[in-house]
Amino acid sequence: MVPGYPDRPLRPARLAEGGPDQFVERIEALAPEAPVELEPGAGVPECRRVHSAHPFPAPRRACHQAGAFEHGEVLGYRGQGDRKGLRENAECRLCLGQAGQDCPPRGIGERVEHQIETLFNRWVLYSGRSRTARRLPGTGCRADAIRLLARRVRRSPQGHPPQGYRARLFPVRTGRPYNVRSSTPLTGAEMKQPSPSGTPSGGSHAGYRLTLDPCDRQVRGEFGGARIVDSDRVLVMHETRLAPVYYFPRDDVRMDLMEKTGHRTHCPFKGNASYWTLKAGGKEAANAVWSYEEPYDEAEGVRDYVAFYWDALDAWFEDGAAAQQPAVDDTPDAENPFIAWLVTDAWKASSSETLVESLVRCLIEAGMPVARLRVLIRTLHPQLFAMAYSWHEDTREVTVWRAPHAMALSEQYQDSPFAAIVNGEGGVRRRLDGPDPKLDYPALQDFRAEGMTDYVAVPMRFSDGQINIISMSSRTPGGFTVEDLGRLYEILPSLSRLLEVQALKMTASTLLGTYLGKNTGQRVLDGLVRRGDGESMHALIWFSDLRDSTSMSEALSSDAYLATLNAFFDCMVGSIVENGGEVLKFIGDAVLAIFPVADPDDADPAACGRALTAVRAVRSRVQELNRQRSDRGLPAIEFGVGLHRGDVTYGNVGSTDRLDFTVVGTPANEAARIQDLCKVLGTPVLVSARLAERFTAELVSLGRHVLRGVDTEIELWTLPELAERT
Repeated sequence: MVPGYPDRPLRPARLAEGGPDQFVERIEALAPEAPVELEPGAGVPECRRVHSAHPFPAPRRACHQAGAFEHGEVLGYRGQGDRKGLRENAECRLCLGQAGQDCPPRGIGERVEHQIETLFNRWVLYSGRSRTARRLPGTGCRADAIRLLARRVRRSPQGHPPQGYRARLFPVRTGRPYNVRSSTPLTGAEMKQPSPSGTPSGGSHAGYRLTLDPCDRQVRGEFGGARIVDSDRVLVMHETRLAPVYYFPRDDVRMDLMEKTGHRTHCPFKGNASYWTLKAGGKEAANAVWSYEEPYDEAEGVRDYVAFYWDALDAWFEDGAAAQQPAVDDTPDAENPFIAWLVTDAWKASSSETLVESLVRCLIEAGMPVARLRVLIRTLHPQLFAMAYSWHEDTREVTVWRAPHAMALSEQYQDSPFAAIVNGEGGVRRRLDGPDPKLDYPALQDFRAEGMTDYVAVPMRFSDGQINIISMSSRTPGGFTVEDLGRLYEILPSLSRLLEVQALKMTASTLLGTYLGKNTGQRVLDGLVRRGDGESMHALIWFSDLRDSTSMSEALSSDAYLATLNAFFDCMVGSIVENGGEVLKFIGDAVLAIFPVADPDDADPAACGRALTAVRAVRSRVQELNRQRSDRGLPAIEFGVGLHRGDVTYGNVGSTDRLDFTVVGTPANEAARIQDLCKVLGTPVLVSARLAERFTAELVSLGRHVLRGVDTEIELWTLPELAERT
């Protein structure tokens, strides 16, 4: 029943039956039943009456009586009036007759056509607590209006709005919001309450609020001695736990004093914001102005509007009086469960993988319809472009993918939303359900084929400006709500910092492992950072060198020489690391490495055996490399390796502000001298007697020799397959 009209039952809106066109027809039949109380208008004093336009008006209905068109925008009239009222020569959109005349008889089809046009040009979708009454965007004709509304309806495969959708038809000038879903007009108390969770088109939401209200004041902003904005058509956006923001029509803003920049930010339910730098009176405010040029449906109300950072302007005035920045909206909201997760659980994560796993668990427990989630963290790594942490509802676990640098150059990546976001183009939100979704990335077609209904990819910035990404997909009809995305968006800065901490830990470990070696780098991370910090250890020392590198550097171009040097190091380092050794440093074209010895009293044959295996692996790899170089007409490369054992100091040496973590001691020096004799004795591998004593059956003695700078002679050995060359 209509309040105040007990004899007028309301027809139910049978939204679930039929397709979008049928839904539109039912709205047409339903909306006029919302009683509209008309206020006195221009030229029609003391006229107050209730009128309900009907899509099937009776023949010769007297619709031009005074008062019936004083707010003709509501009743379906057009004319020379504006928002302040219509003039008396307004025309009726139903019959196109002049004011004061009766409607001539018309066929039922023509009346419906007129009424449809009237309905969609003069009524708007109204959601949540927003009091903004706007025309549906793009409703220049009946087809446009139906197309827009049908697009919203088609988001649900059932052909009607998703659960909780409170679309309301609202007359532009006056009248009462009308709840299409429940088929009842909203009471005053209901208008003040948040809409239930699930609203996809803005408005108030349980736990997160986004409303757009008209401001009843004249607002002026000044900068650099110039009046930048002066408007009485201001919209105020209220968002949970944020200060209200004024949005101004561009016509009321000095856009000529602004220069567009490449800066962008993204909101998963408002869209990508473009920015302008304000310049006036010799002053400049960088990125002080923003606008959602292509807003998502939830923020359609601010299309063609701009907003300012309050502190960027010199002064603000409301109705001529100096104004202070609006206070943060303190309207009570339901607690954001994601904030509680940050405080109680997120900080406990020991890695990015466990943090993402904890995040997904929090989202699901809070009722967020996540079917797939991925976090992409770009890395500072010699081999990797990024680390990707993915969760899927089918596996219910987080998988880690180490994306190589080549991935960033692949067509698959370049055509993905991730590439656009990393390049600074903002975020991506795509509704995947409905008959004609926007599938402008190939990956979206795959997601839709999997049954996903919504896709969101949001940039996450680290403190140094690095852009990373979190993306989500949903299978739920209607996808993610403003409440879902608003709650996540609210914690995104804090979540980004937690992920940054984990990423920095991994970066530190990676860089120290890359430049110092895995074990050495870990020792530094464990606290061995002061000069003199270290330990005595017994180790096998490896010292190798590239032969004839000086003449090679002179004969080859810089790039060709570096390529040769890197190929040589690949052969060396790969063989050493695969057999348990650790490369400590590169010295020009030489390599210093160690194989720690666990039991020096037993000569640790296992460590010595691994070192000899590494030597044979190096020879095999260099032979293959030389075959490839021969095919390209390049000279073969040769090398020498000296192996020795002894007690060394393993730790930090250097100046107070420049340290090196390495091995020092007589055995390290002697290993370098042994390698020097490889060229003299004509063999690429020489092994000291201290290392060979447990492997005499596998080695061949080359006799005793004097090392440069060492008084005593030592016995040197080599591999049997090399003895004939000596």
